[in-house]
Amino acid sequence: MLGAALSIGVLLALVGSGAAGTVPPDCIINAEERARMLEILHDSAMHSELPNPSVLLALNLAGDNSYAKQWLLKRIEETAVEQAKDMSSSQAALYTLALLSSCCDPRHVEANGQSIDLVSILQEKIDKELANMEENGKPASTLFSVGLDAQALCVVGAGGYQNAAVILARQLLSSQGQLSVDNQAMMALALVCAYNWTELQDVRNLLQVTLSEVANGFLNKQSEEKGLIGNVYSTGLAMQLLLAAGEFYAPRVWDCTQPVAAITAQHLQQPMAIAQALPALVGRTYLDSASLHCSTEASTTTSPQVDPAPSQARTAREVGPYITVTYTITNHLRGEKFTYTITVSVPAGSVLLDVLKAAEKADPTNFSFKTKTTSWGPMVVSIHGLAGSEADRTYWQFFSGQEALDEGPGGSAVPRAGLKKFALPPDYSGVAIPERPKLKFMEKVPAVPKARREPRRLRDIRGPSRVATEFTQGQFGILALGGGYLHWGHLEMIRLTVARCMDPKNMFAIWRVPAPYKPLTKKSLGHRMGGGKGPIDRYVTAVKSGRLVVELGGRCEFEEVKPFLTQVARKLPFPAVAVSRQSLQQMRDEEEEKRRNNQNPWTFERVVTGNMLGMRRYLSPYDLQLKGRYWGKFFLQHRV
Repeated sequence: MLGAALSIGVLLALVGSGAAGTVPPDCIINAEERARMLEILHDSAMHSELPNPSVLLALNLAGDNSYAKQWLLKRIEETAVEQAKDMSSSQAALYTLALLSSCCDPRHVEANGQSIDLVSILQEKIDKELANMEENGKPASTLFSVGLDAQALCVVGAGGYQNAAVILARQLLSSQGQLSVDNQAMMALALVCAYNWTELQDVRNLLQVTLSEVANGFLNKQSEEKGLIGNVYSTGLAMQLLLAAGEFYAPRVWDCTQPVAAITAQHLQQPMAIAQALPALVGRTYLDSASLHCSTEASTTTSPQVDPAPSQARTAREVGPYITVTYTITNHLRGEKFTYTITVSVPAGSVLLDVLKAAEKADPTNFSFKTKTTSWGPMVVSIHGLAGSEADRTYWQFFSGQEALDEGPGGSAVPRAGLKKFALPPDYSGVAIPERPKLKFMEKVPAVPKARREPRRLRDIRGPSRVATEFTQGQFGILALGGGYLHWGHLEMIRLTVARCMDPKNMFAIWRVPAPYKPLTKKSLGHRMGGGKGPIDRYVTAVKSGRLVVELGGRCEFEEVKPFLTQVARKLPFPAVAVSRQSLQQMRDEEEEKRRNNQNPWTFERVVTGNMLGMRRYLSPYDLQLKGRYWGKFFLQHRV
């Protein structure tokens, strides 16, 4: 069925170590398993449609010096010269590390009579990523990519990684372990390299705290999951961090034999999965890329020649008894909804791609599909004429029952999409866009204004709001964090800004405050004192703390509307913040948690109840009723 990805990244990278000392023999795979993995990488290097820099890097870190590696290096150099400027930042970083580990200068890559400076291109790309993070709070690609970029620049000894390291450290600390193991490992490896080079003590302290938290978190995951850290694909990346960051989880001892045994037991067959795991299994990481010793002589442990055609022993699968598979495709997210089911017979041990081909052969109208080649293998990009969309963040995901399919021992059981586990998109099936989705115009003066001029009566902005505190139709809005008055200019600013920034085809907005109704008087300039209240100057709307000013909803996500809602909130005459249903509930849960877990016995309520120092003489009934959390129109947010 169609699922959605929060971000689409290049999941190709490895991370390196640079661990001091000798790796224990138990932490290195045996020679037989190493030879099996190298053979698969050799075959990939010679016959893959796209040159894979991760494979070249893994071969170099494993000490391989075969003909296949030299052939792949030549293809990598040619591709770098031709396509470097059009690569993503993470691809440029991988090419940089792969060339550096091959004792080639990434600042001067030559092929076919042309040359490029790959490091300068990478610096330009990471600068754009960091600028996007400062502006929008997230990179243009993924945190995984930024971590890989910073790591490559640090290893090659170029500038541009220092600011990235500080930003990544703060991201890791603020995430509180909610990021995937892949992201944490790649980001933390960049921090290890930066820590080894920086001399600023405050930066070193920040990196030390971050690395200690991530490394200890990985050790906890390993003990909970019996050797794996995340899953079999992310364990290799996590192992590389633990190899590099030994000083940050000391005095704890890492049992490296558990993840080695867990990965070996999987008998990985997919070249990209092996490329991610192999460096750690031989005690190396990407941080070792600049310190490898390159030799022109063929290694005695690997074959100097590789057959240019794949052998029949490797490509042919033994045909076993046939099994029956029920294959269903479902789309309830984009375009016309459909569900089709077919039953096909395939040989036992077949991969999912064989099932798709059998279904297409039996019913090409409903079960046609398209794939494209990636470094992770074939990627299914379209089924039944419906393709995944980066703009809509959708892709085809495969399930067996209720569980998402993963690679099995028999090979690549799923045509990998270069995507791992992402949250499913929100369901917009129940959203109905009203006929007039924009905010309605507010009258500057009430249609039937009150005849009399009222007193100030500031109680209408004092204390917490009792109305409009919960969402009704929308998912996002602006929440008042203090009391105040909105005049017509404020309401027009809100209406025009929201109307200019929202997409009326997919979004709608509604007011949660009434039109201006309360008259405020003002005497003219130079008017002498006396003579009673002045004439009515303008009408305003009273707002108390905790009230929603405006709601926004539709087929959209918080990250799309948060920038312009925040812009509006900053221009209001009282403190306000952009919120979603989830963030509003989280704010309230945090307040309740602080109240329950308050360790200070002398709360405001207890002090007032005991009338300590006779303080009740100085308090108003509002202070007693609201327990000191509000001071006039101001909400004292940090008082418990």
